Amino acid sequence: MKTIRPNATLCTGLLLASICAAPAVPVTFQVNMDYQINIIAAFNPATGTVTCRGSFNGWGNGFVLTNSPANTNLYSGTIDIAGSPGTTYEYKFVFNNNTGGGDQWETVGTPNRYFKLAGTAQVIPEAYYADIWGGGPSVDVSFKVDMSAQIGAGNFNPLTDFVEVRGSFTGWGGGTVLTNDTLQPHIYSGAYTEFALPPGAIREYKFVYVDSVAVAHWESLPGYFRENRSFLVPTNNLDLPVVYFSDTSGYPIKAAVSFAVDLSAQILQGTFDPLSDEAWVRGNVLGWGDPPQGFQLFED
Repeated sequence: MKTIRPNATLCTGLLLASICAAPAVPVTFQVNMDYQINIIAAFNPATGTVTCRGSFNGWGNGFVLTNSPANTNLYSGTIDIAGSPGTTYEYKFVFNNNTGGGDQWETVGTPNRYFKLAGTAQVIPEAYYADIWGGGPSVDVSFKVDMSAQIGAGNFNPLTDFVEVRGSFTGWGGGTVLTNDTLQPHIYSGAYTEFALPPGAIREYKFVYVDSVAVAHWESLPGYFRENRSFLVPTNNLDLPVVYFSDTSGYPIKAAVSFAVDLSAQILQGTFDPLSDEAWVRGNVLGWGDPPQGFQLFED
């Protein structure tokens, strides 16, 4: 009788694949077509379709969104997206009236819409197609930044420098000036009023401090998508949490460091003459080059 033994390598591979494969997460997208339907009549809901396309489906044909009986201007749909939590995906909404005009891709303030994948089912807040709407109430967005690390490192001087928030809402130019709190003077805060964009639109921004000679120092955010902070325009006033400038919470301290080296063996070998030779310590802080880089040591 022939005995069939399981292939250990194959079983291990299948096990690893099942462990490593990222689970699919249902993600719901929503777009409001009110302006396109009722104000400029660009989209015909009787013949047209609305799809969502993005990096999660190779920017292909996308998946079709359907309108809600409760709000026929609101189109939504859910798709399972596989990926690690925190992965950023880009996307756009597209409509086609199916009358020969072809696909109509939305144009938004940022190159593409984007979101970070959650570990569980998520619903992306409602957006307006192309970030255009018929208007509505304005909302206030508040910012707070902790400058303690920059103050401690000597980068930011509260007496001569000032802090701003700059972003797509300021044209990335001169921004909203932030003021410090009397009880927590290292925390700077301020707000702007959003009039232009509808709820669900993406706003990107950064904190900047301007020194006494008018040089702007932008925070560094290499781990962020497009290296900017961002938020979605809310339906109500938004109070963003306090963050550290450049996400740096610690700062270097000044401390005395002593160096000592025993050269008795070199003196006995004749490779070092204390009457004519010098001893130096060099490094990435003091410099690796010839004097004056480094730090000279003297005999006790």
